[in-house]
Amino acid sequence: MDTLIPALDSDHLPPPSIKESRPDGLLDPHAARSNLTVGVDFPWQKGDVITIECAGTPGLGSYLSPQIPIGGFARPFQTHIDNLLIAFNFNRTVSFTYTLYRGTETLVVSEPLALFITRINQLDLPRPFIRQAEDDGQGRELKVIDLVDFTLRINAWLLGRRGNPFWLRLKGTNADGSVFEAP
Repeated sequence: MDTLIPALDSDHLPPPSIKESRPDGLLDPHAARSNLTVGVDFPWQKGDVITIECAGTPGLGSYLSPQIPIGGFARPFQTHIDNLLIAFNFNRTVSFTYTLYRGTETLVVSEPLALFITRINQLDLPRPFIRQAEDDGQGRELKVIDLVDFTLRINAWLLGRRGNPFWLRLKGTNADGSVFEAP
């Protein structure tokens, strides 16, 4: 006797999970500094394929994975996606879903997982330093009288990648006591 398999729909596909998120729906960028791990768990079949999507800001703030054949994997399935999309969605809500491709059946999209990406706390950012300043860049004074050029260093920039723009503001006091500030 044949057993009927219920038609697939989004009521049967739970939302994905993000390992680095909190249960209250927040994603602290510091938690996703090294990885952004997406988890999927439903009773898939041998030939099932999924794609994972993050709907955020247009361009680098959104993501669509290539097709992933998950039929041979044990449950739950986990994969890493580029955590750079976090940097393009600070202070915004993003939605994670996955789409199931099963043979000739209609594509089914999972329930969404909405997460609010918090801002980076300024205290979590590394302190920039200028190597030519006193104490090999750790001091608070930079004598510029004979300085031709200098090197600004920032160790372990959170979620940074080569080519990422960032803004810098230099503030200080000139030798005459006046305020120095330059963006």
